[in-house]
Amino acid sequence: MRLTVLLSIILILQGCTVAYYKTDDELNSPETSLSKGKCNIEYFLEISAEMRQRTTGTNERAEWAEKAESKYINSIENVFSSVPCSSNQVSAKEHANFIINVKISPYHSALSQEWLTGLSFGLIPSWGTRPNEYTYTFRNLENSASHKYSIDNVSFNHLVLFPVFWVTFLTLDETKEFERALENFIENS
Repeated sequence: MRLTVLLSIILILQGCTVAYYKTDDELNSPETSLSKGKCNIEYFLEISAEMRQRTTGTNERAEWAEKAESKYINSIENVFSSVPCSSNQVSAKEHANFIINVKISPYHSALSQEWLTGLSFGLIPSWGTRPNEYTYTFRNLENSASHKYSIDNVSFNHLVLFPVFWVTFLTLDETKEFERALENFIENS
């Protein structure tokens, strides 16, 4: 009984955060576009996972990158199929005409302002941005276009947010941001 009550309290106090991903690095000046005609993309995907300094957490960088690879390949295929492009993943960088670099840098520790919210059991609100949790770099070697997208994790914490904490499960989908960034690069590079 005590264990159930303790677990319930822990879950309730954790459920006081609403978060979403955002980027301010979108391209908005179209010059030429891959989507204007048929194209053949030979892409190379490179994923690196890094731990941030001064954060706690597990050191499973290679495992993160390995698990994320199939997710990114599915997203890449979805985006290229929506544009009239045929795509094929190549195993060597020198055979690619489109290079995608993904850098995963999770921020495991609480932000400094979130400590006050935690110590007050959610009564004192806080908000903060975890910058560059994901970084995507796209390079189109055919037209020498290149762009880097930095994805930030923005969160709001307060006990009042408990009734809507489930929104985080819908808004904190990093693959949507990846697809949006890739579409933006294809349309505007």
